[in-house]
Amino acid sequence: MISIGIPTYNQADTLGATIESFINQSVKPLEIVVSENWCTDHTQEVLKDFEGKIKVVRPERHLSMMENWNFLVSQLQGDWFSLMSSDDLALPNFVEDILAGINEHADAVLIRGPHETIDAEGAVISIRGSQFAARKRAFPSNFYEQIRGTKTSFAAFSVKKSSFTSVGGFDESFIYAGDYALWLKLSPLGSFVTLPKRISQYRSDYRPGITTARMRAFIADKARLRLEVIPSIRNDFTTKCMNAATTSKSLRWILNNSDEKENEFKEVIAQLKKIEGNLVERLIGDLLNKLYRIRTMK
Repeated sequence: MISIGIPTYNQADTLGATIESFINQSVKPLEIVVSENWCTDHTQEVLKDFEGKIKVVRPERHLSMMENWNFLVSQLQGDWFSLMSSDDLALPNFVEDILAGINEHADAVLIRGPHETIDAEGAVISIRGSQFAARKRAFPSNFYEQIRGTKTSFAAFSVKKSSFTSVGGFDESFIYAGDYALWLKLSPLGSFVTLPKRISQYRSDYRPGITTARMRAFIADKARLRLEVIPSIRNDFTTKCMNAATTSKSLRWILNNSDEKENEFKEVIAQLKKIEGNLVERLIGDLLNKLYRIRTMK
C-alpha cells in the first residue's frame, strides 16, 4: 500500500484542503502523515480538525525543506510513498491510479502522472500532460528524459521506498532541487511508469516575489545538477551532448533572471560554460533533444 506524506510549514490556509483531498480518495491510502515543521501560524488549529483521520509528526527542531522531506519519509510505513506539498491537491483518483501502475509494473521504482496547474483560487491555469506521453521508460531512457526537461513533478509521484533508501534519499545539500536529483539517481534502478490520467493539482504563481527571493539557491542547484549529479550517473556521449544543450538553456535562464548578471554568478557561469562545450556538441545535443521530444509526443 501507499503512504501519503504532507510536509508543511506555515501554509495553514491551504493545508486543510490538501489533507481533505487525500481523505476523499476513491481508494484509501495506507496512512496520511503530516510533518508539522514547527509552524508559527495557525497550522495546529487546522490539524485539530483531522484528529483520528491522520497522523501528525514533528521533528526535534525546524528542518530545511530536504531535511523535512527525509524525516517525513522515515515516518512512513508503506512500501511505496508519495509526498505532497501542503498547498497542492490530489485528484480523487490519485491513490487508485498509482496503485494500478505499481501492480502492473513489477520493475517500476517511480510512478508519476500528468497534473493540472492551478492558481491561488484553485482555477486551472494549464494541464501538464503532453510531456508525459511515454507510458514506461527503462534506463537510460528515463535518465535522458529527465535531462532534456521532462522532469517528474513533486505534485504527482510515488516512489518505491527501498529504492529511495538505496540512493540515500533526498540530497540535503540541495536547497530546492533535491527532488530532481532523486529522479536522476533512481533512474538506473528500475522503470519510470507514467499514468494516462491527471492525478493532482499543483498551485503556482500565487506568492509574489518568491521566485526572485529563491533565485540564488535555484541557480546554485541548477549548476550542481549539471556539474555533479548528471555526470556521476552516466557520462556517455549522448549524456554529454544532452547536458551541453540543456546547459546552454540554463545559462540563458541565469542571465535573463539574475539582476546582477555575470558579476554575481561569474564562477558558476564559467563552470557551466565548460559543460556547454563546443558548437558541434551543442548542436548534436539540440538534435537529440528534438528527436527525443518527437518520440514522446502522443
